Amino acid sequence: GKVAMWGYGLAKQWLVEGEGAIFRSASPEQVMVTGLATFAHSQRKLRRVGILHIDSFPGESTRDLFKSAFESGGDGAKVVAIASSAEGTRDFSSQLLTLSRAKLDGLLIAVYGSGYAPAFRQARQFLGKDVTLMEGAAQMADPKTRAEIQELAIGAYYASSPMTSLNPDPVTQRWVGDLRKRFGVYQEFMGRAVVGMTVMKEAIE
Repeated sequence: GKVAMWGYGLAKQWLVEGEGAIFRSASPEQVMVTGLATFAHSQRKLRRVGILHIDSFPGESTRDLFKSAFESGGDGAKVVAIASSAEGTRDFSSQLLTLSRAKLDGLLIAVYGSGYAPAFRQARQFLGKDVTLMEGAAQMADPKTRAEIQELAIGAYYASSPMTSLNPDPVTQRWVGDLRKRFGVYQEFMGRAVVGMTVMKEAIE
């Protein structure tokens, strides 16, 4: 039987395990996370970075990619501490307490969904304002997340690929406008969904 497969994944493994049957509608995490790691090393001059990630495929993939890219920059750049938590966690105090002992100058937060804003707020609380916070999945670009984090977002960095919302194609802009009208906000995931389902419809036909 023919089974249509559809997912939001940006990790390399999605393509490898998908046996060439997956179309992308967003920049892969190899581009975004590697770009963030390079920025952290060369522009922010960070050398002692920690990673807080969720125990799932997306969190582990981001962890490994960032660590490899960051440490390849040389000059003593090293991921000196890593802590993980179960998906759905909203209390990261024990993990952040452990990370704080490593004397970090930067922290990558690879926590997704409803746990991201709590993780970010608690990182500011446990690590202080001098530790540079980073995020590789563009959740900080979500207006609702920014409203929850508020001024704590100042000085943090994230990788983003807002391709859909910047596309001048009239049909694309109509989609973006309709989504904003219906949900009160536009997020990049919505653009991937529209593009992905359109590709799938054409493939089936």
